[in-house]
Amino acid sequence: MIDENVAYYLEEGKKRGFNFFILKKNLLEKGYDEKDIDEAIELLQENEKNKTLPVKKRAANRKKVIKKQVQKKENISKEIRKKRVIKKKKVNKKDKTVKNKDIVKKIKKRHYKMKKITNTKTVKKMVSSSNSSALSGAIKEIDSELKKLSKERSFLKQDLDEVSSDVEVDHQKEKELQQKIAQLIDKEASLNKKKSDLETKIDKISDKMNKMSKIKSEMTDV
Repeated sequence: MIDENVAYYLEEGKKRGFNFFILKKNLLEKGYDEKDIDEAIELLQENEKNKTLPVKKRAANRKKVIKKQVQKKENISKEIRKKRVIKKKKVNKKDKTVKNKDIVKKIKKRHYKMKKITNTKTVKKMVSSSNSSALSGAIKEIDSELKKLSKERSFLKQDLDEVSSDVEVDHQKEKELQQKIAQLIDKEASLNKKKSDLETKIDKISDKMNKMSKIKSEMTDV
């Protein structure tokens, strides 16, 4: 958005014969933002050019401005569509992380149960019995099952780490897109203001031209 105080200061200074370089220096010393000053200078220079242009060229410039505004609106809609796609991906990844967490919890429970079985009194009684070979085989199976569970747990942890990193990247992209959309909205508002100012000036000039033509016709009749 154009700072009205900056624009007024520059316009008045230009009327009094000062150039934009000196006026910009004074504004910077007073603490105004350089970006606001440059935008105001660009607007004033554009207005000065439009004053000197004929009516056809002004109309052509007006069409160009409208075309740019339409293009910017289309770009904004594209950014919004991209944002929606990113949100959908984010929701899918969240669902995947929830499923992975549930799987890890189940594996932990199974792992805890298997540990409990190996430490129970029933296992000690079975070991002291005559069927020691069958017990040793059962213990081996339990150990192999525990190893498999630990491997599955490590793989699931790796998948969870990858998913969480992807979610953080998508969150950062979403923030950047929101900032870009806000900037585009500000630019669109400033362009609309420029458009309305130009339209009022064109109307004033057309009124003056009509008055001049009327006076000229009256003088020829005399």
